[in-house]
Amino acid sequence: LGRGLERLGDTARAAGNPAAAVSAYAESVKAREAVAGHDGASASAKRDLALGLHKLAGAQAAANQRGRAEVTATRATELFVQLAEQDPDSGQAQRDLAQAYGEWGGVLRDAGFHTGALLVWQSALSRCEALTKRDTGNVQALEDEATAWERLATFFAARGGTERALEAARKSVELWTAIGTTARTKSDRRRLALAMVKCGDITAEVRQFDAARDWYTKAAREADGAANDPLLGPVLKRVAEQQQYASAVEAGLKNPRAVLAFPEAVRVPALRLVTTLEVRADRPTVAAVAAGMLAEHSKAAADQFAAARALASCAASLRAAPGTKARYATDAVAQLRAALAAGFKEPDALTGPEWDAVRKLAGPEFDAVAEELAKAAQPK
Repeated sequence: LGRGLERLGDTARAAGNPAAAVSAYAESVKAREAVAGHDGASASAKRDLALGLHKLAGAQAAANQRGRAEVTATRATELFVQLAEQDPDSGQAQRDLAQAYGEWGGVLRDAGFHTGALLVWQSALSRCEALTKRDTGNVQALEDEATAWERLATFFAARGGTERALEAARKSVELWTAIGTTARTKSDRRRLALAMVKCGDITAEVRQFDAARDWYTKAAREADGAANDPLLGPVLKRVAEQQQYASAVEAGLKNPRAVLAFPEAVRVPALRLVTTLEVRADRPTVAAVAAGMLAEHSKAAADQFAAARALASCAASLRAAPGTKARYATDAVAQLRAALAAGFKEPDALTGPEWDAVRKLAGPEFDAVAEELAKAAQPK
């Protein structure tokens, strides 16, 4: 029963329905807790429970249930630590623990604990490196290490650590390339191409657009001549879009309205990154313009909320005048209401410091929308 419910959760997660995934994984965990309760000495029962909690934490994080995800991920990690201590020679136990640290780090990052996330992710990488050294021909170990480097690259890029982000991205691609040389199947080429696309995205996020386009070009070479292939064809399509995306972001940082000159498929992703980069650069005037455009040109609840959060960050900016901050806070509340109308139902997403600023400036208006959001999130 637990395994079947987990598969149901996997399907919901793959279909982009984190709320349904949370529900299925939670029921799976209940079943596995019952099994573990019947046989407390069973390592396999404990591992099944830990894996279930691990997946539940990931789904909760995807659903912006940050508080719940943190508790769940911590419990899963504690169980994996116990299993690794009970059998220190088990490569599987060490891999499980590295994977758990990866999930836990993501939860900590989403909750705003950036230093904690970095430490946990570095520990995950160290464990992946140890497993790679233990068995240099193990493709799964190499893939895990490559993913760990990707994760760190994304983290450093988001925190403005350009050099560290680029170095981590390069290490990731080196590993994916090594994997590809062992067996050049279409699946290998696809994985390598997607890793290169990821490097391009990371370099775009740290404003190195020429380097981003170089990565996308390299990714295209991996899938060259396979436009009609069901496995590699979609990669080529994505590469072409990301080339446009990098150029759109570059233009948007000069003038957000320039993004509208690019193909429709890349406008919203480009506006999201432009908004993020302008918030990160603490340029509230431009960030507010980009956030307004993002809200105007997207109907997705996640994008609507991203615009609201950017406006909230503008309200929290030290560079904005008091009167302007109040206007940004009012706009953030209005945009939060728009996100709610679009289907956003994650009250835990209002726990960041930017929303504290909105609460101080908008008071009752913010509290009213937050209450509506909490009611909308309750199961019917």
